[in-house]
Amino acid sequence: MKLSIVTTSFRPYEWYSGISNAVFLLAKGLNEQYDTKINIFSPQSQGLPKKENHQNFSTKRFSTINFSKLHGYFVSKQAFRMVQKEEADIIHSFHYGYFPATIGFLEAKEKQIPHVFTTAYHPPGSI
Repeated sequence: MKLSIVTTSFRPYEWYSGISNAVFLLAKGLNEQYDTKINIFSPQSQGLPKKENHQNFSTKRFSTINFSKLHGYFVSKQAFRMVQKEEADIIHSFHYGYFPATIGFLEAKEKQIPHVFTTAYHPPGSI
């Protein structure tokens, strides 16, 4: 099975971001129980490479354009192209419900494959 996950934040280890941890643990768990190829797409983060390959998954980070003074409200043509290039059986959008959810949903619809949307609480103190 091939799974693409589009998210707002990802580091390939456990850290203080709830979304990143959930995606990391999901990828780790799927690989421990099933033969799953996972591609994770997230915005570029300072100090992290644009592409990483791990034993269980690959990570690709895209550049963004912030169109709001609020952190996290962004768009990215590059993200659409990156997700579009990957073959996937399922696309999973994991985050609060704005732009990365749109990428996952539109690509799943175009490819006519299942789309899973997992929301996450966005605490006001993290903005």
